[in-house]
Amino acid sequence: MDADSYKKLYPELYLDTFVNAGVRPDGRTLGKGRAVTIGPGAVNASQGSALVRLGHTSVLAGARASLMRPAEGSADEVGKCAVLNAPVDLPSLACSCPSSPLSLPPLTLI
Repeated sequence: MDADSYKKLYPELYLDTFVNAGVRPDGRTLGKGRAVTIGPGAVNASQGSALVRLGHTSVLAGARASLMRPAEGSADEVGKCAVLNAPVDLPSLACSCPSSPLSLPPLTLI
């Protein structure tokens, strides 16, 4: 049986073979990490952004935030809290994540 077939049919045994030998399938030792590169300012339309690469994995992150006045009569307005609107969207572009993006509510600063 060739290595690719063995890897697909018996993934745990395939990885155990390498772990027991103290190496990873790509030849790195277990304690050696992959090369990391960080490219800040990757997206011009964002207030802050970076492209991060770790081995063959790439992540593009952008950030934007705005201060908002609390709605008249709201609990935040009574306590004179500022609201920091920092939306977080995590779209699943090329992963096995759920098909709909994950969005988190704005943060409130006291």
